[in-house]
Amino acid sequence: MVERAASYGIPRQDVIIDPLALAAGAQPEQVRETLQAIGLIKSELGCRTSLGISNISFGMPNRGFLNAAFLTMALAAGLDLAIINPLDERIMDTIRAAQVLLNQEGSARRYISIVGAKKLVHNAAVVTAAVPPSTSAVSAPIVTASKNTAAQDSVRRALYDAVMEGDQGGIIVIIDAALTQGIAPMAIVDGCLIPALDEVGRLYAQGIYFLPQLMQSASAMKSAMARLQPELKDVRAVDGQGTVVLATVQGDIHDIGKSIVALLLENHGFRVIDLGCDVSARDILAGARAHQADLVALSALMTTTMPYMKEVIDLFASEKYDCPVLIGGAATTGAFAQEIGAAGYGNDAHEAVREVRRLLSGNKNKGTS
Repeated sequence: MVERAASYGIPRQDVIIDPLALAAGAQPEQVRETLQAIGLIKSELGCRTSLGISNISFGMPNRGFLNAAFLTMALAAGLDLAIINPLDERIMDTIRAAQVLLNQEGSARRYISIVGAKKLVHNAAVVTAAVPPSTSAVSAPIVTASKNTAAQDSVRRALYDAVMEGDQGGIIVIIDAALTQGIAPMAIVDGCLIPALDEVGRLYAQGIYFLPQLMQSASAMKSAMARLQPELKDVRAVDGQGTVVLATVQGDIHDIGKSIVALLLENHGFRVIDLGCDVSARDILAGARAHQADLVALSALMTTTMPYMKEVIDLFASEKYDCPVLIGGAATTGAFAQEIGAAGYGNDAHEAVREVRRLLSGNKNKGTS
């Protein structure tokens, strides 16, 4: 059939094959066969697949549960076209969730906007009050001197919004426009980008923004900083924020939280050295010395690896290496930080950045032995 279609000029990817979903109540052994058929059709024939999902639950009670479970399995197997009831909320939520887990483009943003997030409405009042005094000393981007033109105000707002919305591509164009209009690189960073990133952190802490939005905003910020790097090179060399060495402690291979902290610290002007995961106390000390760390930040996700944080701090003390240690990670607490003698504790990525700022305020290049 596929070859016959090709003879008429119909490409394989335009052929849709339905392997049929039979009632699980009558032929339960066929469910696995149908799922396997989806994979074979795609891998062997290169065609698309479709299924009538609700057939699977015919004659069964609470059909919605079975339909949603089967749909999830079929999507994981590679199903392209699902014949479903779009008014069934459970089914639609299943599709949105599966798209996120299958890493389909734009799926996380759609999931958040439909399922869980409150949409942030931008206006002048929100932008002006975006940075609470307790979290940042810089001004919100719309508070500009009277000599600034309306065009500059507009581009400042656009830069702020680009970070808030995680517009990784568009932010480069806006930065070019800002530079063309004569806005200083440091004014772009301190007056627009960092306040926006601080606001993203505040919204994340309040449960209004979620992890994908946090990562998208951080990525947009990273793109912006890469574009500004040539312009900022001389300024940052003189006025760097300090060097932070990061590591996930021995026995722990989790690094998503550490990676977010690294990205945010870089975006706030710190020099970041990431030693990676499962790093021994000796290697952390060696890395801190080699890079002349102003601060060492340790991460641990598992309770079984938390003792290695104390091992690092004890090693620093025995080696007379004077460098503050900040800890964080899902398994850690402020009380634990005090117990092991850590200089600070970050409950999340943005609190970690605030703690680094606090600990290094007027105290750079402390790491000595």
